[in-house]
Amino acid sequence: MRKHISEEDENLYPDKKYKGILYSSPAGQDNDDDMPVFESRRASRKKREDASAHTAKRLRIPDKPSPRKRGTVKSDGSTRRSGRQQPVRGTGNSQAYSRAAVKADFFIRNVMVACAIIVVVSVIAIPTSFAKPTTNITLNDAGRILEASTAAQTVGEFIDDNKITLGPDDILETSLDAKISEDMEILIRRAMPVTVHSGDQSITINMVTGTVQEALDKAGVYPAEHDEVYPAPDTYIRSGMKIEHIVVEVQNRTEYREIPYGKDTQEDKDLEKGKTEIAQEGENGETELIFEQIYKNGMMTSEELISEVITKEPVTEITSVGTYVAPPPKKTVKISEIKKSGGGSSGGGQVSGPTTLDDGVQATYSVEVRVTAYCSACNGGTRTASGAYASHGTIAASTSQFPFGTKLFVPGYGYGVVQDTGGFSAGTIDVYIGERESCNCGNEWSTGYRTVYVIG
Repeated sequence: MRKHISEEDENLYPDKKYKGILYSSPAGQDNDDDMPVFESRRASRKKREDASAHTAKRLRIPDKPSPRKRGTVKSDGSTRRSGRQQPVRGTGNSQAYSRAAVKADFFIRNVMVACAIIVVVSVIAIPTSFAKPTTNITLNDAGRILEASTAAQTVGEFIDDNKITLGPDDILETSLDAKISEDMEILIRRAMPVTVHSGDQSITINMVTGTVQEALDKAGVYPAEHDEVYPAPDTYIRSGMKIEHIVVEVQNRTEYREIPYGKDTQEDKDLEKGKTEIAQEGENGETELIFEQIYKNGMMTSEELISEVITKEPVTEITSVGTYVAPPPKKTVKISEIKKSGGGSSGGGQVSGPTTLDDGVQATYSVEVRVTAYCSACNGGTRTASGAYASHGTIAASTSQFPFGTKLFVPGYGYGVVQDTGGFSAGTIDVYIGERESCNCGNEWSTGYRTVYVIG
């Protein structure tokens, strides 16, 4: 029985032609003209019998002729035969001659038959007698199981007799020197073509078996750490497999980018209100970015940011905003404007320059005035002329001399602020001494001239 040869096998093994081996194909399949097949022993015997029959047919002797019918002699001396009548050639001597001729013809025919039999027997017997003894074996050629009868003595002779070609990478599992024995199996493992694509190279190798990694080693292709291989290196190879080796390169790209500086403001009490000036110049910062780039077979396939570091901090721009307001010019108090009422020292009403008080407060100037006192019972609980309610530290004075808000230090009373008028003229002030049920200010406060100090 023949194992069918596929088109793929024909392409893989174009040189595997066998001489003197007959193949047969299963029913329903066409015979392959380019691939002979082994013949079975029964087919070989049938072939010899057909050859013998054909030879006998070529040498077959014609059938023995039928004996002649004798004629009837008429009264006129002629002989009567069936069909056409012929005259009798002679008498008794003629009849004896005819019988002798028949015997001779019969003898010759028998001799020819015997010779033919001898020839037929010789044609059959001679090749059989001198032919070498044959042995039945099985050839397993890359999975194709073939049976044959061979007269070869060794495996090498069988391979040579049948012109079986072995490639440099094919493997003959049986030694060439091995003796042929009955029912022996000769196994041939054929190398399979495998193509390795690496970069712009294409390398074809032949292997009987192995893995993708072994194919790469044989092709002299050694992938680097990041390289990719398809199929996986531990995949077993198959016929016609294509292995892709992709060269992967990893590169880093560094980029620097500016960080814009910010802006801020701050108050400056020494700068005139409404004016601004740059107190600190702004300066951009800088950041370092590192990108990882992946190249496959020389083409970049991806880029990813892997690091971002600020190498220079930005400097904020600061603008100063002025808040300083110049105080109003100080009013000069003339001695003639100070009016005294009711006695006082000869030095009363004089104005002196700046003075530092005992607690370290700086007085702008001092002036001698008449100081009186009042309380809640005197005031009646009403608001002062400035709108504020009187409390300790409230001072009533002439606004022509001391405007509202003027801060005064009065010896024996302390600090106070001018918040009321009280109907006084210049030269007199009235200090508020607090809550009282009845007005008894004259007993608690000694009215008289005192030197008061103007603060600020």
